[in-house]
Amino acid sequence: MTDKEAMKLALEALQTLMIERGSIYDKAITAIKERLAQPEQEPVAWMDVDGNVSDNNDHKCFPIPLYTFPPKD
Repeated sequence: MTDKEAMKLALEALQTLMIERGSIYDKAITAIKERLAQPEQEPVAWMDVDGNVSDNNDHKCFPIPLYTFPPKD
């Protein structure tokens, strides 16, 4: 299960609870919807375990993705 699939499942559960118990879950539902609406962040470069960096997508030699900002997941 991907992170987005998990968030969609959590959102569905919260929406069901909100219907049953009132609006106490509104903030959580809003936060999840906002996060789901954001595009997936793509790595800008890749790094190997020795700290060498490459800007191509050679995942075999450079398995660690680097982002402009830390992933929000």
